[in-house]
Amino acid sequence: MDKNVFLATKEDGEQISKILESVAGNSLFSMAYTRRPDAYESYMKESGESHVYVQREGDKIVLTCALLIRDMYVGGRVTKTGYICGLKKNPEYNGVHANGLQFFQCFKEEDVDLFYCCVVKDNKFQQMIEKDRKILSSGKITDLKTFMFNPKQKIKVPKHSYTFRQANAGDTQTLLAFLNEEGRKKDFFPVINSLDQFYNLKIEDFYLLTDGNDLLATACLWNVSSYKQYTVLKYGALMKFLRIANPLFQALKYVKLPKENESIDFPFLSFFISKNDDLINYKIFLNEINKVVSKDYGYLCLALPENHFAIDVFKEIKNLNIASTLYEIGFSKNVKEEPAASIDDVFTENALL
Repeated sequence: MDKNVFLATKEDGEQISKILESVAGNSLFSMAYTRRPDAYESYMKESGESHVYVQREGDKIVLTCALLIRDMYVGGRVTKTGYICGLKKNPEYNGVHANGLQFFQCFKEEDVDLFYCCVVKDNKFQQMIEKDRKILSSGKITDLKTFMFNPKQKIKVPKHSYTFRQANAGDTQTLLAFLNEEGRKKDFFPVINSLDQFYNLKIEDFYLLTDGNDLLATACLWNVSSYKQYTVLKYGALMKFLRIANPLFQALKYVKLPKENESIDFPFLSFFISKNDDLINYKIFLNEINKVVSKDYGYLCLALPENHFAIDVFKEIKNLNIASTLYEIGFSKNVKEEPAASIDDVFTENALL
């Protein structure tokens, strides 16, 4: 490992949390993907293997980054992937010892087949990733959008005789087989051997759309807000005004704007799979799950790649969305020319990003 790079410890959690929340806002609002109450413990709750790195000057952390190692399907094969996230400089540090490229030198030592990251569009980190360097190369996999919407909205669907229900313990093996069989067709769908891989996720969090004994679609409501959150840190003048008028917008089925520094409490619509990408079944499931969510939450959230077969469904409903780009990261010039992952059928599980 580089002499300036260290593996973080539990004692670093508070400093890392503070650094992660130091984001530059735009004229509308400043939103952070926070890991409260303790960033180190939050990373340790991620599925797979978590490595958290820091660079120090004395007792102060000047730069931090994390690598989350998971088995995922890529090109139909089980692939050990490394998700690079949380690369952030301490805004109070103006010295010369914060060098993000030193983290990437350490990543080369890991037993990982494919590295990737997800970057919010039009920020400084995106510029760094796309810059051509001798030791680092990147290849765009896909653009994606994270949609946050009011679940009280109805989706137009045809009449049907399918059964929509909550899963139970007796469904576990059927569900795991379905997720892996259909997930293998997607790039970056996690290999799921047990639901115990995922923190605070239970079989009862899944819902099923069935036709007799045939499972047509599934997804789960996974609330990860106990260890990572979307938090609005500050509103600009326009958004403050709109928040005053928020009751009117809610009546029109827009999402409720949260208070400043308040984490948004919502579930991700996770592992959402419709067998053979059937759009009608996808919409039926979405319409039914909205009814469930709206009883307890004012938000529902999921991320979709730009060419997802159902992305037009979300363009037709009222939503807030965040645009990002998924990149493959490599240590040779070949990556930019030909990404290892197909861009034709990428699965973006937002709760794992």
